[in-house]
Amino acid sequence: MSSWGHYDGGQNMIGMITGAKRYNLLPPNQCSKLSIFTDRDHSLFQHSTLNSGRMGNQQQQQQDEQQQGDNNNNNMLEALG
Repeated sequence: MSSWGHYDGGQNMIGMITGAKRYNLLPPNQCSKLSIFTDRDHSLFQHSTLNSGRMGNQQQQQQDEQQQGDNNNNNMLEALG
């Protein structure tokens, strides 16, 4: 989803019949940290390179980093063994 920055005078409503949707609402001063493509010729113009499914989930990120570290250690042991 891509939405231009704008101001709505009215109220917005989102309805879903099934499934789930996540909205990451950030203040404007955080936009520079979103790794957004600014090249108009790029197919991902105005989209972020970040994995928004894991934004704000520090526990999942820590588990992923620990798993990656464990995998690296196992690979080194196999190479030495």
